[in-house]
Amino acid sequence: MKEINTFIKSNRNTDIPVTIVDCQIANAALIIFVHGFKADRHEGGRFSDVATELAKLGYSSIRMGFPGCDESKEDFINYSLTNNLNDIETCYKYMLDSYSIDNNRIGMIGYSMGARLTSIFANKHQELKTIGLWAGACFKDYGGDNFLGCDLKNIKEEINIKGYCDYLNTFDNDIIKLSKQLIDDMISYNPIECLNSFKGNAIIVHGNKDITVDVNVGYDNFYALKNAKNKKLVIIDDANHGFGLWDNKMHQSKQLVEETILFFKNNL
Repeated sequence: MKEINTFIKSNRNTDIPVTIVDCQIANAALIIFVHGFKADRHEGGRFSDVATELAKLGYSSIRMGFPGCDESKEDFINYSLTNNLNDIETCYKYMLDSYSIDNNRIGMIGYSMGARLTSIFANKHQELKTIGLWAGACFKDYGGDNFLGCDLKNIKEEINIKGYCDYLNTFDNDIIKLSKQLIDDMISYNPIECLNSFKGNAIIVHGNKDITVDVNVGYDNFYALKNAKNKKLVIIDDANHGFGLWDNKMHQSKQLVEETILFFKNNL
């Protein structure tokens, strides 16, 4: 197993920070990891743990940092579903071109907004065999009258005036710019319809105390997978959106990681 931290050139001519875990075997399975809103490609070590353990079993992987996140040098105003999906495409193609990958064993794991991206990407790439949705923000449109904890009407009004919206990211107490493209993209792609058409294997993990993305969204996503070959729903008791990372209940993250590894081991 070999871990490589590098940059891949995007179609916007920017540098995408990536971590590649090469299991160093021929015809390896491939897993693409997709982080959440204003997070990073390691997701508190949970992505790293899954990638490392599965590499021991013959799975290679790639995880990338999106615009304005992680080690990206882009401004966050470039964070949108459209740009993120383009970056995923770039990284996916890079792995297929650069490593020995079994095209019949492609999987993807997304956390929160990354799960939304996963559902959309899987709908476009029917070759994906297995997906994992962690606290997935896979609801139609904005999921209500609020978006990211702010009044949606106010966000749209500010964007119409300035072309973007100033947003206080409470995780690091930093002001970031939400783009009009991001707001428009939330309507352009319907993750529920994407999950309806998915025919592979899927595991959904959600906390029953998640107030960022309500646990009922997890149930809705599970039932939306009506054409899935094999699906599993894991509800972690007393877990919020951070799966123990925010409140020092790391046994919840341990369960998240172990359930995901086992499902991918048996279904990819």
